[in-house]
Amino acid sequence: MKKLLTILLLSATIVFGAGNISQDIKASLKTSLPELNIDQINATALTNVYEVVSGHKVFYVDSTGRYAFLGNMVDLTTKQSLTESRVEQLSRVDFNQLPFKYALIRVNGSGERKIAVFTDPDCPFCQRLEQEVIPKLTNVTVYYFLYPLSIHANAETDSKKIICAENPNKVFLEWMINGTTLPNRADCKNADNLQIIKDFASKKIGVEASPTIVLASGQVMTGLIPADYLNQLLTDASPKPKKPAPSKAL
Repeated sequence: MKKLLTILLLSATIVFGAGNISQDIKASLKTSLPELNIDQINATALTNVYEVVSGHKVFYVDSTGRYAFLGNMVDLTTKQSLTESRVEQLSRVDFNQLPFKYALIRVNGSGERKIAVFTDPDCPFCQRLEQEVIPKLTNVTVYYFLYPLSIHANAETDSKKIICAENPNKVFLEWMINGTTLPNRADCKNADNLQIIKDFASKKIGVEASPTIVLASGQVMTGLIPADYLNQLLTDASPKPKKPAPSKAL
């Protein structure tokens, strides 16, 4: 009994100490980086090295919060980037909660596999995604959410012209693939939906660049991804068919 009590007291001291360290680190970071939003501070496998989570970003600090370690933490035994795995985990979203009522849609084949793309109509990489990658994806439904970036001066207006078109899906694809001139109208009621998409993308997913791709599994990726790799990811993310229950012997 005495031994058990000693162990419990020691455990409580360790937890309490870790909590104090987290608070000390947070206080130190608030002094040196007042603009930083700190969501979590977690212990790592390394002594006196702590993980700091800010949104979907991860970095490391010492126990005082004075020194920061930027970059990937890699387990050399497994050759796995612990940082990349953690960021992927933090970035996952509930695919079913995306605002599909505001999406533009493209269907290849049966469309049974699902993918979402936050796209800027004036982004060259987004246009290449439509021209070079999406046509090679098999049996997929693509949901597009217009997300104009401030670095493209006309992206906001072009997005509204697409949304206000009589057939937004057709106009979007013809613009992205062939550079077909957009309609002139950019002041319809549906244009207000653009801000709803932008708020959702920035606050719920943390979209900062385009294209940003969301798989049905909730995995979020950014950039122009090769078609063969994306096809494999779509296959991996698709729900697996349930095996029939074994029949009972008569």
